[in-house]
Amino acid sequence: MVMGDKGGGTEAQQYVWGGAIPLQIHLHDSEVTTLPPPPPALILAPRIGYLPLLVPQIKPFFSSSLPPGVDTVWFEYKGLPLKWYIPTGVLFDLLCAEPERPWNLTEVGCVILGIIDPLFFSISIGLGETIMCSMRTA
Repeated sequence: MVMGDKGGGTEAQQYVWGGAIPLQIHLHDSEVTTLPPPPPALILAPRIGYLPLLVPQIKPFFSSSLPPGVDTVWFEYKGLPLKWYIPTGVLFDLLCAEPERPWNLTEVGCVILGIIDPLFFSISIGLGETIMCSMRTA
């Protein structure tokens, strides 16, 4: 496909660029401040996207159940913190030997800044700037 071409590309290109992974995101047990705990958030994440870009959509869903002051969020899969700079599709392909649908992740928040490895996502960091820096060093 030529730059500027208005065509939709081949079916394979459309499939790759339009690919998404259904996520079921649970709030970590230590973060729940209400009874009963909130239901999981269901969201469709682009395979070529990044989990931190979903935080603005997910955080309001759990806002009534989070402890006050939580401003840093990361995601876990089976207790393993997920690297925020790896695309969602790559994480899914690497970690799910037998793909599960939806992919069950846990959202963990943190009130104390500075205890999270800088490789994890912090809302206070400029995501776009950090991603570009990571790409330059790769």
